[in-house]
Amino acid sequence: MLQGICVDTGITMVLEKGKKYFLFSNSPDHYYVSKLPKASAHQGCFHKSLFQIVQEDEWPPEPPVDSIPALENLCSQARLEETRICFYSVRDVLFEAIENTRVCLSR
Repeated sequence: MLQGICVDTGITMVLEKGKKYFLFSNSPDHYYVSKLPKASAHQGCFHKSLFQIVQEDEWPPEPPVDSIPALENLCSQARLEETRICFYSVRDVLFEAIENTRVCLSR
């Protein structure tokens, strides 16, 4: 999807200088301009010279290798968390069984 920043409003009151708009080609020299990513919601047809194209389809730069966590650490953390969940589940079952035994013995 093509987007551009208005660099000149020309003689129109519809555009705001410095604001980003969605642009839809109308002819070799004109765009339909919209605040929404839908051509049918355009605010008018304006000359291409009024806009500077913004390249947003490019991939962001890759993060440095140091900032990516090691897979082994992630796996060991997941195993540790899984062990904690199992421990608490078993502990809760045991405590419930002990409580039920106490109730049965007190009757």
